[in-house]
Amino acid sequence: MWSGLRPLVSDPSHESAGGTQNVVRNHLINVSPSGLLTISGGKWTTYRRMAADTVDEAVKSFNLPSKCRAAVSDRVPLLGSANWDRTVPCRLVQQSKGNITNDIAQHLSSSYGDRSHLVLSLAEKQPELYERVHPKYPYLKAEISYAAQYELSRSAIDFIARRTRLAFLDSKAARESIDSVIELMGKVQGWSSSRKSQERSHAVEWLDKNTTIAPSTTTKDPVPTNSEDATIWGGVINKK
Repeated sequence: MWSGLRPLVSDPSHESAGGTQNVVRNHLINVSPSGLLTISGGKWTTYRRMAADTVDEAVKSFNLPSKCRAAVSDRVPLLGSANWDRTVPCRLVQQSKGNITNDIAQHLSSSYGDRSHLVLSLAEKQPELYERVHPKYPYLKAEISYAAQYELSRSAIDFIARRTRLAFLDSKAARESIDSVIELMGKVQGWSSSRKSQERSHAVEWLDKNTTIAPSTTTKDPVPTNSEDATIWGGVINKK
């Protein structure tokens, strides 16, 4: 399972209330006496509503022209959604001429939407990019090149931990994938041998600090369960 902490916001207009009465469970917009408009709290899944509410409050509080309202935000398609439909995975397999399997096609479709065709186009130019980052998972090496060229990914650990989440799904597989990720990302960004060495040291250090490989189930040593700040998921203990 995954676990974490969500910070909650205290409403400054109800500071006199005791206990949790002044704690806001969603986002809070406040305009201070000096005229500073602040939005705090909220979460990633409501960012559009947060943005629209913030602009609406600015229009109201500062008497801005009504044309400034963010009324169209709920109709602007997310990146990758414009030409997506349920046939995308099938079309990806056809585009690759059989070089990817169904699980890879499903992963690309759900992760990149209609931009998954762009990911595959990189592999069409360099067939070695059809290979998996790790044999156990559906991530393609083409995704490394895509992340570096189109998503401003600038480090190996950024790709392993944030673009694919492999570091948290399987830290052992993440360690085994470091070299290939560095080699491909370095090729796109023109890294020197010293930069590649630095990247590897940083990636290993980050994984050692943030994740721990659980002992094999074939050994006599049990998986540690007495750590209050660890989450066991898929055989991996992820330190918080």
